[in-house]
Amino acid sequence: MMTLAKVEHILRAAGNATGQKAFVLVGSSAIFVWSRIVPETHDLALSKLCAGREKDMDWLVAAMQASIIDTGQMRVRLPAMPVERVLGGLEILNQRLTIIESRASA
Repeated sequence: MMTLAKVEHILRAAGNATGQKAFVLVGSSAIFVWSRIVPETHDLALSKLCAGREKDMDWLVAAMQASIIDTGQMRVRLPAMPVERVLGGLEILNQRLTIIESRASA
């Protein structure tokens, strides 16, 4: 079972490895807030775009429909992303954004 102590340990290790000071964890039964700093919505959206899982794409569509995110803002930020870590790179990320826009307007 994942305890708060284990989550905090993982977050400290991830923070040391990445230099990040904050993470948002979303789970099916609980949300743990480890830090007072929460990432900006479009940064969270871009991480979900990079992951590209169906549940992430669904979240992105819902966030766009709720006017929480703007794909134009995301496209502006894409060139600053480490896209070489994403299979398909910038091209696949732009394709995913197009899919999100299409699904959100349907």
